[in-house]
Parts: sequence; C-alpha cells; structure tokens
Amino acid sequence: MEKWTMKDILKGKLFIVILLTIALTYSLMKLINTLLTREVVHDNGFVYTTHFYLPVPAILGLVIPAGLLSVLLMQLFMNKFSKHKAPTISDVKFRWNTLYGLAIGAVAYFGLTKTVTMNLLFAEFDGGIMKLIWTFFSVLLPFVVGLGLTLLINYWMIKKTGTNRAILLEFEQHKYGHRFKKEETEKKVFQALRRGRATTVLGATVYVKVVALLFKVIKAIGLIYALTIAKVLSSEPRRSGRYATFTQVSNSTDAVEHEKEKQLARYKAGQDQKQANYSARQFEKQFNYNSRYAGPELNRYIHDQRKANESRKKANRM
Repeated sequence: MEKWTMKDILKGKLFIVILLTIALTYSLMKLINTLLTREVVHDNGFVYTTHFYLPVPAILGLVIPAGLLSVLLMQLFMNKFSKHKAPTISDVKFRWNTLYGLAIGAVAYFGLTKTVTMNLLFAEFDGGIMKLIWTFFSVLLPFVVGLGLTLLINYWMIKKTGTNRAILLEFEQHKYGHRFKKEETEKKVFQALRRGRATTVLGATVYVKVVALLFKVIKAIGLIYALTIAKVLSSEPRRSGRYATFTQVSNSTDAVEHEKEKQLARYKAGQDQKQANYSARQFEKQFNYNSRYAGPELNRYIHDQRKANESRKKANRM
C-alpha cells in the first residue's frame, strides 16, 4: 500500500492541518507563558507575580514548528492507523477552501485594529469633529482591509487551482435551477461562484444573503454618521462665538496683563502635555510587556491627557 507523503497531506488534509496548527500554537504559547511566569516572595510576605506573555512576532514564529509538527502527526496517523489509501498522483488535486482566506483576513483585521486603536489613543485632535471622523476611520479601515484581503486571496486561489471549474460547468447545464425560487438569486449565486466568493452552492447562497444584509446596515450607519456630522458642524459656530469675549481688551494695561496670563497658560499647557506624553510612553511599555496589568497606566494617561487638553483649551480661549 502506498504511504502518505507530506505533499499528499498538504493537498488532501490541509484543513485538518490548519486546525492542528492553531491548537498546537495555542498550547505552546500557554506552556511558554506558564514556564516563564515568576513569583517573588518579599520579606514582608507579599508575593509579587511577574506574568510573561509572548509578543505577537514570537507567536507567529511558533506557527512554523507547530505547522511542521501537525503535518508529521497527520502523516503518522494516516500511515499507521487510517485505512484510507494514499492517493495516486492523478488523484491528488488541491482544492481551495474560502475558510482559508477568511482566516487570513481575520488575522489582518484584528492585527490592524489593535495598531490603529493604539495610534488613535495617543493622537491629539483639535476638535470634536476631527475626533469623530478619525474614530469612524479607525473602525472602517481594518474592516475594509480584512474584507478586501479575504476576497482577493479567495478569488486568486480559486482561479489558480480551478476549484470551481466543475460546479460552474454544472451551473451552466442548469443542474441547480430547482434550488432557487427566483432567477435573480440564481444569477447572483452563479456570479459569486465565478468570482471566487465561495466553493459550494450553499456557501454562495449564504454569501449573497449576507452581502444584501451588509449593504442595508452600511446605509443605515452612513445615514446616522452623516446626521451626527451635520449636528456637530451646526453647533461649532455657537461654541466659537461663546468664547469670543475672552480675547477683548479694554486698555493697554489690561493688554499687558492679559498677555502675561496668556503666556503663563501656554507654558502650563505645554508642561501638562509633557506629563501626558510621559504617561502615554509608560502605558505603551506596560501594554507591550503585559497588557493585562496596563489598566493603572492607562487611567493615569487618560487623566493627564484630559488635564492637558483642558489647559490647552484654556490657553486658546485667552
């Protein structure tokens, strides 16, 4: 009986290999974190625990040995315990699954979300309207990148491997017409299969329904966002007019005193901002080392940044 090779495993059992790789990577990560966690007992009896967490590059580095080990385990199982024969060269044909592209898109989405959120946290805005715009952008950008990457990878791989060639031929022969009540739905499912959005009729049908629902949600969110922007813009003139009286000076003596107070307020705003920047760096260090215990640093940064913003607004109003 022909034995399974690593190439046969990758072509015929790729989905199981991916699941094993994820499980082994998670197990190795937990094992390393547990082994490198330390407890220090002080003289007063207080126990200080230093929790260790692998950074993202190290976790990605674990994927390679975990993937190799997964392939070897599958090869051992198929050759020693499974009754399935190894496929011949003519039988081995790689079929792409859209779940592979979805997994890659999800990794890109969560990684980009973390990066954009951190940058947004330390950013400074000149007004509420800019903060609202950039917050919306930080939510939209990771979603667009993750979705776009998923669709692009699935389209290219399905076309490259010819995964949907047989099912498209059956569609053209009208073998699936009885599964659809509307001809429009059938056309949309066929287009989804041709564009590599799915590899099965059921998957393409679900994709069409999800896209229709997604467009409705996007329209609703866009309308709410536009109304919010319009409301904020309409309130800006009233705010600026309310603070106009702070810059009026009655005589030259008052003008000198006012200038001194203005310079002092600007100096205080600069010092408060330096303190906020320092707190931000401390939070970033703690977050990169151990995000679970970064709460106090984050609260300190938010307090210092709020104080700096109030000092800057006070200086600008003078």
